[in-house]
Amino acid sequence: MKITENFGSESKFSIGELVWWSDLREKDRKQFGIIESIVKKYEGGRILVFARLFCVSKPKYEEILVINLHKVESKN
Repeated sequence: MKITENFGSESKFSIGELVWWSDLREKDRKQFGIIESIVKKYEGGRILVFARLFCVSKPKYEEILVINLHKVESKN
């Protein structure tokens, strides 16, 4: 396993990209959102990389660790 300074990779995603993640608090666990920004935060002795997302299913913003995000791929 590769050891890095950050917990998560910011280069994997870009602003405006459509992504999905699983949210165990919601009835429909698969949530979708559009990345507004990517931020680094120092928590628990390490740097964590979060994406600030606008949720598609409800009008609110969420901050999710980028390690939990998946790109929505188009089927062509």
